[in-house]
Amino acid sequence: MIEIIALFFLLRDLGNLANKKGQPQTRWIILGLVNWVFAEMMGIIIGLMIFSVNNLISVLIMGLMGGFAGYHLTRIRLNKFPDKGKKDDIDYTF
Repeated sequence: MIEIIALFFLLRDLGNLANKKGQPQTRWIILGLVNWVFAEMMGIIIGLMIFSVNNLISVLIMGLMGGFAGYHLTRIRLNKFPDKGKKDDIDYTF
């Protein structure tokens, strides 16, 4: 349950950042959600391979870490866009 609440706030932050960058909010929120779910599933699979089914807490923690990694990869990709209304650095060179 706490994961869903955290995901809500993280995706809202991603939407605000997309708005600041001049990108469509819905696209980046959906992309962040898809990346979270995919990376979480990959984290669970890797956790099952490293640990076993006997150590379920460690497997779930690996899945949660994978979810946060998927969110951060989306955020890093979005941060590469220039801010809305900001000129490029090439305009300020001599």
